Amino acid sequence: MSKFHTKRPVALLCIVLMTMLLLGCGREFSWQGDTLTDGNASYRYLDKGWSYSGTFKIRIGVKKGGNALYASDETEWMIKEQKSLLQDMDYRPLIRSDIVLLDPADEHNRIQINNRFLSEAAATQLRSYNIENHGKLIKKIMGVTPTFVEVIHPEIDALYSSFDGGCFVLQEKTLYLGLYKGSYDGFYAYETIPEGSALYREVLEVIK
Repeated sequence: MSKFHTKRPVALLCIVLMTMLLLGCGREFSWQGDTLTDGNASYRYLDKGWSYSGTFKIRIGVKKGGNALYASDETEWMIKEQKSLLQDMDYRPLIRSDIVLLDPADEHNRIQINNRFLSEAAATQLRSYNIENHGKLIKKIMGVTPTFVEVIHPEIDALYSSFDGGCFVLQEKTLYLGLYKGSYDGFYAYETIPEGSALYREVLEVIK
């Protein structure tokens, strides 16, 4: 065999090994109590009420006794274990243990309807309606699918939570805020949104 052919497999092997090292294959994570750590960085499961819709595309290592771990981006603020080939359920994402998440009801979070953020004025108006301690039922509406509201992290668009302050139903020109009890019980309207308000205008822009 020529020197060229001998060196070629060795060179390819070196490239593969270097690539594996750069991809984070040398980092092994294991559970220590409620955190997954490699001895330097540690992670916990996402706080109750929060979910993440982003992708995990940067390999950073492996979980001991498990699969490869991927990070959301270069900051590695969120990671997720890659599921096995025939595995049905996906693994839950984990967030760095030093990151403190706001309560979903915190006013610093953003509010989104149909992938569009409400203005500060409209979001403030929406938060002012406390339908959890609602008063008199205005009407019950059956056979409708309401427009739901999402709470979005102040800085990270892919980090979201459900909005507990109600959802919207539009009938003719009347915009109702209320609670959806499901297809069997329907929508319970507790508030009507004033037509001249920022909240009314912005909700109509996204649901019509």
